[in-house]
Amino acid sequence: MIHVYGAKENNLKNINLSIPKNKLVVVTGISGSGKSTLAFSTLYAEGQRRYIESLSSYARQFLGRVGKPDVDKIEGLTPAIAIDQKTTSKNPRSTVGTITEIYDYLRLLFARVGEQYCHECGKPISSMSASDIIEEVLRLPNGAKLVIMAPLVKEKKGTFSEMLESLRHKGYVRAMIDGVMVRLDDEIELSKTKKHTIKVVIDRVVVKEESRDRIGQDVEKALKESYGELEIEVLNHEEIGFERQHMHYSEHLACFDCKLSFEPLEPVSFSFNSPKGACHACDGLGIRYTIDLKKVIDQDLSIDKGAIKIMYGFNKSYYTKFLNAFCMQNDIDVKIPYGELKPHQQKAILYGNGGTIDFVWKRHKLKREWPGVVKFAHDMFKDEKDLSEYMTEKVCDTCEGHRLRPRSLSVKIEDKNIADIIDMPIEKSYAYFADENSFSHLNDQQKMIAESILKELYERLYFLYDVGLGYLTLSRDARSISGGEAQRIRIASQIGSGLTGVMYVLDEPSIGLHERDTMKLIRTLN
Repeated sequence: MIHVYGAKENNLKNINLSIPKNKLVVVTGISGSGKSTLAFSTLYAEGQRRYIESLSSYARQFLGRVGKPDVDKIEGLTPAIAIDQKTTSKNPRSTVGTITEIYDYLRLLFARVGEQYCHECGKPISSMSASDIIEEVLRLPNGAKLVIMAPLVKEKKGTFSEMLESLRHKGYVRAMIDGVMVRLDDEIELSKTKKHTIKVVIDRVVVKEESRDRIGQDVEKALKESYGELEIEVLNHEEIGFERQHMHYSEHLACFDCKLSFEPLEPVSFSFNSPKGACHACDGLGIRYTIDLKKVIDQDLSIDKGAIKIMYGFNKSYYTKFLNAFCMQNDIDVKIPYGELKPHQQKAILYGNGGTIDFVWKRHKLKREWPGVVKFAHDMFKDEKDLSEYMTEKVCDTCEGHRLRPRSLSVKIEDKNIADIIDMPIEKSYAYFADENSFSHLNDQQKMIAESILKELYERLYFLYDVGLGYLTLSRDARSISGGEAQRIRIASQIGSGLTGVMYVLDEPSIGLHERDTMKLIRTLN
């Protein structure tokens, strides 16, 4: 039993009571009777205070000070966890899957037993031999200036002094460290607390007929030095009209048809919070902010009355003069509403027509090419934060709102990628993981690897389904869920953690639930 003596916090009037342990105890009463004060401000606050007091003084400085509630004595109190109805997170990167840690297990599952497919042609990925890589490199245009490098360290902490010394003894002269080319005979000191990327420069060579043998030897040397990986930088790619500046080749994984190399799968390859997994177009947000021309242009106003909103107002005289001069020199009437202009005139205002405009601004004669309102808007939005009212959210057209890069979305288990699973309602994804046939195609080794991961996924999905959240998807933005949903998500997460001997303080956990789901929740809590 938990015994409370002389509780006087807020509007509690010196009450004494005993609460049984390991039971579902409900505190009821009219509004203002002190229910929350007893549960949160007294029992939970004292449980938290005692737990924090047991920690070292060093640890306590990071947790903040918890005041002692106004109570004479509490006996038999256990560590307390409060689950209230506050929304979970305002972070646009938080989803139901990340809050419940289910997404972490999905990342691990796909990294360990997922099958890689090429995101360009859809064919399975296979290994690339040294002769294939040499052949690919020799196909580069004549005159291409190459830096052939062997990647040795990728985003790891340490000073790597022994490795750098070993490279000097092997006769290497240069290395690319954190994107900067350095000479190895210089004194190099790396911070051991920061992550570093190190690539040793094998050779710098120009592609031509007489250097074919040399390039072949360099490639083999690089593959040997980095255990099957090779990176090439084309220094003059713009000059020779070659699209790619950086190329990565691997003896491990590659698509022969598309001539693309792939890195080994890691859990971080499916994380939209990491550059290794996030969509490069939207940075893992699933949405992009774009200019909304309906907000930028008022179709009912004339140009001289401010139809182009971003070009009129305080400190915008340069743009106003420029726009008026462009209209005058292209016979565009600035007195009629913008919506009544001819389509080709509207297009010229928005995107320019390549013509040069002469105008006077602050007694200076200027000659400029009109780039268009859209180009001006992009430049303004990069610099001014107060122009967000002219932007609108749109689903990223590269990842289609799935947040991951195409290579990560091309990894599949039984014809399903990770986005297919997190876009299912929890009720369906629970049924999918409960069905043994869903993973019957795995071989014995893969089944052994996946067994513990699948068990965790099944249990966590079951708890979410059992507290009445079967209609949510794991990809649901955490900002859009209600307080009651957020509370039940945290309840499911706590139940899934398997802690015992803990006192949970819940604030109206059944709020917003259908009567049918209320009974399921009570059964889960019991």
